[in-house]
Amino acid sequence: MFERFTVPARETIQRAILEALGQAGHYVATEHILLALTDEGDDPGRRVLRELGVERAAVERALRDSAATGGLTESDASALATLGIDLDEVRRRAEEAFGPGALHPGYQPKARRFGGPTLSPGAKQVLEVSLREAIARKDDHIGTEHLLLALGRVRRDLAAGVLEALGAGPDAVRAKLPNPAKPKRRAS
Repeated sequence: MFERFTVPARETIQRAILEALGQAGHYVATEHILLALTDEGDDPGRRVLRELGVERAAVERALRDSAATGGLTESDASALATLGIDLDEVRRRAEEAFGPGALHPGYQPKARRFGGPTLSPGAKQVLEVSLREAIARKDDHIGTEHLLLALGRVRRDLAAGVLEALGAGPDAVRAKLPNPAKPKRRAS
């Protein structure tokens, strides 16, 4: 599959692996791919993020906020509080029992394989969906724009919520991308 990836898309996946390793992670998750897309570059996915005003600092802040609540929103925390459930206490106990980040949506307490991080189910799905995006757009490659579109479509993972919160959901991204390639007509 990676043979169809552009050089910037491959580099993005490599950067995502470095992001995971830098966080002592055992897996590469969608948020690592998103962080990698906020690095410098002049490829379509990074250009769209810049045009939408999505910067690395804002992504990091949104990820920290989401991790601090286990992916729950303020309204979720308020609803739980009305039931007498203290989210901070739940988080403290979960991390005490299972380790830091136990409530993080992509948490997987698996051992490393082959000395490096593995792809989370969400990250694997992003790679699959990026291929579908390229096919739907009739592109002959998988680029950073396809990775970005896929990140927004894998709804159960953290990156999609962060992108939506920062105004870079799938519709906003599609609006900034050039129209898909038109199929070439054969001469008769």
